[in-house]
Amino acid sequence: MAVFCEEIRKKFRDEMDNPKYDSFFQDCNPNSIGHFKDYYANHKLNFVLNSDYIIREAEKVQELRFRDQTEEMLNLILQKKLFNLQLLWRAEKINITQIYCSTHFNFWGSHIRQCPFLDDITEQEITVMKRFLQDPNFVDTTPFWLNGWQDYEDFMKKDQEDNYYMMPEWYEFADGMMGTGSYLLLPNIRGEKEEVFRTLNKTEFLAKQEAKHKVTPPPPHVHYKTLHPNAEYFYDFAFQFEDEYFEALFEHDNNKEELKRSKEDDFDIMEYIYLLEEADRPVYMNTGGCTWKEAIKRCAIQYQNECVADELDHVVEEFNMLRQSGIGNIIQDFEEAYRNDDLIKMVTEQILHGRELSGEPRNFDFINS
Repeated sequence: MAVFCEEIRKKFRDEMDNPKYDSFFQDCNPNSIGHFKDYYANHKLNFVLNSDYIIREAEKVQELRFRDQTEEMLNLILQKKLFNLQLLWRAEKINITQIYCSTHFNFWGSHIRQCPFLDDITEQEITVMKRFLQDPNFVDTTPFWLNGWQDYEDFMKKDQEDNYYMMPEWYEFADGMMGTGSYLLLPNIRGEKEEVFRTLNKTEFLAKQEAKHKVTPPPPHVHYKTLHPNAEYFYDFAFQFEDEYFEALFEHDNNKEELKRSKEDDFDIMEYIYLLEEADRPVYMNTGGCTWKEAIKRCAIQYQNECVADELDHVVEEFNMLRQSGIGNIIQDFEEAYRNDDLIKMVTEQILHGRELSGEPRNFDFINS
């Protein structure tokens, strides 16, 4: 099965180099194109493997209508666990066998359920997530963060009032309930060391470019857009080039629906009305001085969150059981996974070459140094 999947994935990836797609990539950053093509091929393979499931989702029975949202809340619990580990690792308080570069946290954030070094979800973490969902101040699903749930640099930015203004709402809530807010005060020792080596690498590169341009004038600057391997760009590509079969799969893909729902100005009030009409319990509305549309939206989402909280125990129990039994989808060969990741390869080479430029060994053994 694995060989078959790899053959299909390779076929999809090779197809992405067809010149007929050049128009889609012409104004994109060249460094992002390969990464996009790799992820798109993997995404398309997932459609092949899960096409029956995706189509069934469009006709899902009422009893399972909140399963996806519940699974996402489980993912957020795992993301917070991983982010806490990242804060400790950056401060050189812990070592993690599978981590020797900060970029690896971004990788595991993108493969959160396959992360082999996260502990099982605890009863306390489930309780905190339930309180988060049932908090009247929490009225919408946490938005997707462009650079992922492990984006240390953005999350640690502060505004003039000394607030972490880009920190996910769930992370702040969990810190308050779990007493882990002090982790945010830990120093970024490891990250600063990496930055020294990456800066050396960048300085050498710029010096070479400057010397080259003294002989050959630099080409005119071209403003590229960065091609992110996410749902929005996948759909743009798919609806331009895919056949009817894959177009239909994209049409019913849940990620696309989540993307639609994340656009605040485009939400369809009827979606929330239908949700409330099908409610299996009395639902009471508290307008709180907001518009009628916003009141309906808040009421519907709060009802949905209550249903998700009710389902959370079962989903977490199932997830922990699969991990403990050894049949969970865990990545065991993380080294190979790293070798296949373009971003990790780039950052790894920058750090290792920076080590060489500083007269140090070409390795990552610089913790506590």
